[in-house]
Amino acid sequence: MATFRDYWKILRGGMWTILASFTIVVGLVALWTFTQTPIYRSVATVEVRVNSGGRNNMFGGQDNSGIGVSGFGWGAEERYYNTQIEILKSRDLATRVVKRMNLTSDPQFATQRDPAMSVSGMIRALPRTDTGILEISINGTDPKRITDLANAVADEYVQRNIDRAKQNLSDLLREMNGEVAKLSESTRTAEIKKFDEGQTANMLVPEAQSDVLGRQLAQYTEEYTKTQIEVGRLQAVMRGVEGVRAAGGDLLTVKDIADQQSVQSLVSQRSELEREIEGMRVKYLPNHPELQKKTSELETVKSKLTDQIERIVNGYRASLGVNSARASELSSNIERTREQLFEAGKNSTTYSLLSREANMKAKVYEAIQSKLNEIAVTTGLLSNNLNVLDYATVPRNPIRPRKAINLFLGALCGLLAGVGVVFVLDHLNNTVKSLEDIEHGLQLPVLSIIPRYKETTSNAVKEAFQTLKTNVLFSSNARKRNLLLLTSAAPREGKSSTVINLARTIASAGERVIVVDCDLRRPTVHEHLDLERDHGLTNYLTGGPDDSLEQYFKPSSTPNLSVLTCGPIPPNPPELFGGEKFQAMLQELRTRFDWVILDSPPVISLTDSVMLASMVDNVVFVVKHNESDRDMIRRCIQSIRNVNPHVIGAVLNNIDIEKSYSKDYYYQGYYYYSGEDASKKKKKRSRSSEVAAGGTAST
Repeated sequence: MATFRDYWKILRGGMWTILASFTIVVGLVALWTFTQTPIYRSVATVEVRVNSGGRNNMFGGQDNSGIGVSGFGWGAEERYYNTQIEILKSRDLATRVVKRMNLTSDPQFATQRDPAMSVSGMIRALPRTDTGILEISINGTDPKRITDLANAVADEYVQRNIDRAKQNLSDLLREMNGEVAKLSESTRTAEIKKFDEGQTANMLVPEAQSDVLGRQLAQYTEEYTKTQIEVGRLQAVMRGVEGVRAAGGDLLTVKDIADQQSVQSLVSQRSELEREIEGMRVKYLPNHPELQKKTSELETVKSKLTDQIERIVNGYRASLGVNSARASELSSNIERTREQLFEAGKNSTTYSLLSREANMKAKVYEAIQSKLNEIAVTTGLLSNNLNVLDYATVPRNPIRPRKAINLFLGALCGLLAGVGVVFVLDHLNNTVKSLEDIEHGLQLPVLSIIPRYKETTSNAVKEAFQTLKTNVLFSSNARKRNLLLLTSAAPREGKSSTVINLARTIASAGERVIVVDCDLRRPTVHEHLDLERDHGLTNYLTGGPDDSLEQYFKPSSTPNLSVLTCGPIPPNPPELFGGEKFQAMLQELRTRFDWVILDSPPVISLTDSVMLASMVDNVVFVVKHNESDRDMIRRCIQSIRNVNPHVIGAVLNNIDIEKSYSKDYYYQGYYYYSGEDASKKKKKRSRSSEVAAGGTAST
């Protein structure tokens, strides 16, 4: 599983790719940014109230101006604001702006088929969050022009709102005036018909006649009732009087007569005289003058009492006659009034209908006339619920291109593109890039890491070959397996130079080493050692049986190192390698030298290396860093293992320590590289310090 360190290795290895991608993208973005025409934005703000603060509705009722919200609630306000935004972007408002600024003669709009639509397309309207403010913005290349245009849009938007309200009220007034004229004529006609009907029905006061008759009937009825009650009472009294008289009794037994004040006074006088007479009869004789006097007074009182009772009875009798006559008269009046009331109601039915119709029309007329007066006053006092909060000012800085943001985004995109390209290339790159590719991908141990040779890496190269020599020695089983073949999967992987440097390293330790150039197709060993190619391996293999092998050996500049060069290139090398003489030669070399190192051609598409691998003790693969394809190497290794399982490992060649990021590279070679380079840098810094010190002193 890949770790962050693995990803960092990939990025470190693709540093130049990332830098190139970053530079290209940033350069293109910068070119595009700085060649664009600057675009400016001018913004005007308008305050929008949902209503006009009540001034347009000062008389109550519905606001007929059409200004503000027509409903209630949050939803109504939201629809109102959305409607205002659409009005700002409408063709109607754009047409007003075109007329206001005379844009039809402007060069920018004169050539366009519909200047109003062009202006409408330039207008942007947005509400500020949680406020009643709308922002009107215009984008363009001319700051002064777009500022004038934004202010014109704001003014026309506000003016359009008040103009529309006045027009609504004017239209309403015109329609209502027409209705008022019709209602006025209709009301006049209804009044005339009402009075004509009253005159026809001979009704003096048509509106009150039924009421008068009704009150009169009620009065007659009430009086008749009272009279009837009185007649009944008098009849009862007279029946009592007649009954007492018929029985020969005293009329004082009649309560209504006895309760009379005059009767009670006379009765009281009579009783007093009777008591006095009774007392005097005890004292006086019947003929005594005093007694006779009192007796005479008593008779007088009794006579008065009889006369008074008779007068009272006659009064009751007379009152009964009067009340009976009044009751008859009232009954006649009631019947006559009822007839008159019925006749008046019948005669006033049409009049009442006409009166109600006239009254209704009069009320409608009055209501409409009152509304007309209100609308007329409202028109004069009409206030706008829109007003310009801030006029647009000429912008100083463009909104596009946003140079800093564009460059930042370009840098970010360039960096991401570079990283993406590096990872894509790494995924597509199937070459050997690290030790893990050899150890895990090819299932081979790494015998050594050979740095790319430079002046600063000479010590690192020497140490790498020392490491290779040590690993080869450990694989030789106490030098019993001293016949070593170095090969590679493809040409130009540094195989021959690795053979020679390994041989030199082993020979420098006092070991007897011979290098046999078995690459009979493109031999290079003689070039590396500055030797003649002729008189070499092919001369010996094609020579007679008595040829001495030793005469073909060539000494090198390194002590203990001998070379058997290729010789003339044969037409069919496998035939030479398959002969018994070649195998006998290898056995002889094994006994005469401590180490026999064969340089073979590449394994790919050639049988030479496979044949040679079957004859040696150990095989070492040379793999060139960042060039050898892993699948090809794997197939080549399998071909070698089919004939010789002793593939002891691989040499990772041509590594650029300065650019590679690997702990293994660092520990195995960078120490020597940095040692030499550090001494040079130290001297350079010392010289720079001296120059800087001199410069400071001189200053």
